[in-house]
Amino acid sequence: MSNMLMWEKTVIGLCKLAYRQHYRCEDCWYSCGAADSCDDSKGGKCTCGADDHNTILLGVFTDCYADHGIFDVSVIAEAWETVKKENDDG
Repeated sequence: MSNMLMWEKTVIGLCKLAYRQHYRCEDCWYSCGAADSCDDSKGGKCTCGADDHNTILLGVFTDCYADHGIFDVSVIAEAWETVKKENDDG
């Protein structure tokens, strides 16, 4: 396995472990505004902290790997978007 492929798999794995989904509850009143909330006062905005958490972690991953020199940090952004789509569509 090439170093590039190994690092990409590592980054994707870290993204999967770190990514936080929006809170969904059986009673939609308590769900995050960015999820399935039936509380219109939330305005479709994140109220569970997942957006803040994910933004901070994406920054940490990018900062950690930016100077590493093994791959372009766009790999992190692509991995993060893939994980985000996998989690938010479900």
